[in-house]
Amino acid sequence: MRLFFIVSIMILLLSSCIPTRKFEEMRLAKEYWEREADAADSLKQNILRLEDELKADNLQLLDVYRDIESLEATNRNLRRSYQELLDRYNRTIEQSQAVVSTSSFERQQLTESLAQKQNLLDQKERELRQMEAMLKQREDRLNRTQGDMNEMQNELYEREERINQLSTQINQDGQRMNQLKFSFDNQLNDYRSDLDVSDRAGKVYVALSERLLFKSGSDVIEAGGRRVIQEIAKTLNAPTNADLSVIVEGHTDSDGAELANWDLSVRRATAVVKELVQNNVSPNRITASGRGMHQPILPNTTAANKAKNRRVEIVLSPNYDNLIGNLRR
Repeated sequence: MRLFFIVSIMILLLSSCIPTRKFEEMRLAKEYWEREADAADSLKQNILRLEDELKADNLQLLDVYRDIESLEATNRNLRRSYQELLDRYNRTIEQSQAVVSTSSFERQQLTESLAQKQNLLDQKERELRQMEAMLKQREDRLNRTQGDMNEMQNELYEREERINQLSTQINQDGQRMNQLKFSFDNQLNDYRSDLDVSDRAGKVYVALSERLLFKSGSDVIEAGGRRVIQEIAKTLNAPTNADLSVIVEGHTDSDGAELANWDLSVRRATAVVKELVQNNVSPNRITASGRGMHQPILPNTTAANKAKNRRVEIVLSPNYDNLIGNLRR
């Protein structure tokens, strides 16, 4: 269950519809994470199978030990019988010196009986040696199986340790993003009628309305919009937020030609990116993306809804480069 929960978190964290280099890295991380989880599950299944085989081999080993003990007891009995027969034979030989004519037949029977007993004893000794060889083979197999199990167990421990580390990192990033949303709520409270701050799937979204940023059909940022972007840049430049990835998405309503709207959304996203860079936000952290009319937050059925859809969203998320590197090891 813990693996399933962590994989679900990773899927939510890495899922995005952004056709950019970051999207590809997140998608690769998601796919690799799924393979890691599947591999961990496969390792557990193999360990369970090997444990079952080990139990079966141990039962067989106990049977072999019992057989060996039985054979050893039989061997002891045969040796005692042999010694008794030998003693009897010797006594018969002594007696036969006085009664040669009557002892020849008995001596022949005794010799044949001794030969049979010796053959039986030899056969039991061969069987004992075979059992000992079989036991040695099974012990070797058990040792190899135990070595494989230890190796697989160590690999599973390493994977679980990496999963725990990644889970801790994800939890820490989640707390940090919650704190970032709280900071934006306080910092941008005066502009609440023209922007919205939300958190979804571990990311913080700052949605700026068209009215705050641009005139209709324009990609030139108005003075009020520049002030808001300056405030956002201050937060992004704080040491605790310096590693956050920034995606700027432009959105339009459905009025007008599709390609024209798409072009406008790209130009507006690029204008906001330039304004952030002018306020000392590193360009290496920022990606501009135009969405056109294709991701409305409300149906384009009323003028109020269309106004909501004409927006620029600044999407902030932890930089998962290190996490992706850990997953690929």
